[in-house]
Amino acid sequence: MKNEATSYYYLTTYHKALPNGYRITKTKRESLLMQFYQISVYQYDNQYKLVYFPRHVNEYADNLYFRSFDDEKSSMIGDRFSCNISRARSAVLGLSMCNDWQYFVTATLNKAKYDRFNLDAWRNDFSRWIRNQRQIHGHDFKYVLIPEQHDDGAWHMHGIVSGVPWDFLERFEYMKHPPKLVAKGYRYHAAMMEKFGFNSFGKIQNKAAVSRYILKYIAKGLGESDLNNGSHLFYASQKLNRPQVIKEGCSTCILTEVDFKNDYLASVWIDKAELDRISDYIL
Repeated sequence: MKNEATSYYYLTTYHKALPNGYRITKTKRESLLMQFYQISVYQYDNQYKLVYFPRHVNEYADNLYFRSFDDEKSSMIGDRFSCNISRARSAVLGLSMCNDWQYFVTATLNKAKYDRFNLDAWRNDFSRWIRNQRQIHGHDFKYVLIPEQHDDGAWHMHGIVSGVPWDFLERFEYMKHPPKLVAKGYRYHAAMMEKFGFNSFGKIQNKAAVSRYILKYIAKGLGESDLNNGSHLFYASQKLNRPQVIKEGCSTCILTEVDFKNDYLASVWIDKAELDRISDYIL
């Protein structure tokens, strides 16, 4: 048997010896798989994310289907829970990087005011409270908040906020509030504390660092059963800026080093100079 590679298929020749001394020769045309990468370039403020999706083409059958980086078997979407977490992380990173934020926020629910185990009730009341704050104070209160559970199952929030003047927030005081918050110069939103419970607002010094830091809270303490019951992995204001796809195309090879890779995609953060260098190779 020998293989003769062509541009679209293999010609495979089989030889079979018969008892009478004759030999049967058969030629079979078999499909050739060609691999390439579907590429999307997303703009996050002044940074760019290059995402590679591996694809294979069956040239003989003219079919396109998905293949993983590390597994030769065809793969579908995979585990639902993991995929939802991955999508949530991407969404939060995009919202974080594409908008201007003032504060990193931690907020708890006061058990004397709220059922700390009922996240839906808090979410509905928080949305109404935000609208009232805009009407009363004229603050364009914007947020991305990520729920996290305590060991006992009670909820609290971490996230980023903008639209509230620094001078509107109250100072923490020694002997009354945690010394760590006083020392770091954090403040709190008095009306928010009165309505929901303890909160702290710290000025953001490095948006990129905070945007990645808050990702660790996504699905922390949240089980698959919670997700199936409809629990949200994050909450965000409406009309926030999101990453824009600025270029799409294909390449027969990976054009850069990658800093993330799983079974379904690979990605890397690049700057404008690197994007300009590789743009002509994304067809």
